[in-house]
Amino acid sequence: MARFRWRLQRVLDVGKKQEQQRQAELMQIAEQLQGVRRSLLAEEKKLQQMLLEIHGKPASERVAAQSFFMSICSGTDGRIRELKHQQELLEKLRVKKVGQLVELKRYNEGLEKLREKSKADFEQELHRMEQAELDEAARTGFARKLSGARA
Repeated sequence: MARFRWRLQRVLDVGKKQEQQRQAELMQIAEQLQGVRRSLLAEEKKLQQMLLEIHGKPASERVAAQSFFMSICSGTDGRIRELKHQQELLEKLRVKKVGQLVELKRYNEGLEKLREKSKADFEQELHRMEQAELDEAARTGFARKLSGARA
């Protein structure tokens, strides 16, 4: 019995590998994005904690603590802006990679459908050939019986 071989199987295999690679890239970007978000939250929490500490101090100590907070705040604000910028860039990259992955999946699904159709056509043709062989064997057998009955 003949085996089914599809001409575009290598193209499909390469597409599947590319899909896996894009998924891995997407996971890496998601991990980076999560790390940036964690850092951003940590910086914001640090500022809130400092404000709460200042609020709890007596008025005489509060003025010195507020001036110290303001000096630290400018550096922290710069880090927060940078982290937000990184988050925005990573989010744009993530959206781009998701779009590429969706496009690649659609392409691979189309190839899968073509493969399934080709396989169904192959099996149907194989069934026709087997049926033709069975019909030929039946005709030959009938002809032998008929010629044997005449002899």
